[in-house]
Parts: sequence; structure tokens; C-alpha cells
Amino acid sequence: MIRRPPRSTPLYSSAASDVYKRQIFEFGENGLRGIGLGFRAKYVAKVARMIVEDEMDLKYYRTLSYEEGLENLIRFPGVGDKVANCVLLFSMDKLQAFPVDVWIKRVLRENYLNGGEKKIPDNGLRVWAQEHFGQFAGYANQYLFHQKRLT
Repeated sequence: MIRRPPRSTPLYSSAASDVYKRQIFEFGENGLRGIGLGFRAKYVAKVARMIVEDEMDLKYYRTLSYEEGLENLIRFPGVGDKVANCVLLFSMDKLQAFPVDVWIKRVLRENYLNGGEKKIPDNGLRVWAQEHFGQFAGYANQYLFHQKRLT
């Protein structure tokens, strides 16, 4: 069972982070499946092993540029462009990150690309959106996602 560090340890501290990394690693793939991670369990287990065994400093990734962070994150098992952009936007303050999922594809094609008349392949939508929305594309992403989910 994954347990919270002692109450005296703030959840955002490096001590808490070290506890959680070790616990996830020790929980293993089967344990992660048991708590509902499904197909992602094998990837989370592999990444946890890499972090613990290689003594990776995850804070280092915050110091990288957006491009360097993206390049490094997609090297992790199970991490593609969308997940890497989520990590960069939501935990590494890279506001130009633009995760593209099915909802974002729909809103971009319907509202910005004339219902698909402008021919941009799915794997080009992130770059198009980053150029279109600029350095704060991540904010636009969240507004677009929320608007699409509400309609």
C-alpha cells in the first residue's frame, strides 16, 4: 500500500517525493494494476525503476528549456508527445506546451482549421497551435479544452 509520509512532512517536499518514488517502485507493476492503473501500470513501474535505480533528479527537468524537456521526457517508456506536454505544462511551468488529445483535435479542426479544410496532420497540430497561440499556448489549450468539454 502506498502511504503518505508523516504529517510533519509537507507533501511537496523532497522528503515526501523520495518516499513516494520508493513506494511506487516497490509497489511494482502488479500493485499498480491492482489500484486501477491498467495498461499504464507497466510504464509507471518502468519509470519508477529508472528514477530510483538511476537516482534521477526530476527537478533537473524544470531547468531545461521546453524543447529540451520535451526531448528528454519522450525517452521515458510510455511517454509520448501528449503526456510530455502535459508534464511540461502542468508541473514544469512551460506555458508554451500544448497537449493535443481528441478534444483539442476537435476544437482546433472545427474552430480554427475550417472544419478540416486546412490540411494539417494530427502530428502537426501541436506545432501549429504553438505558433498560432504563442508563448502562452498552454493557457489557450486549457480554455479550449474546457469549452469543448462543456458543449
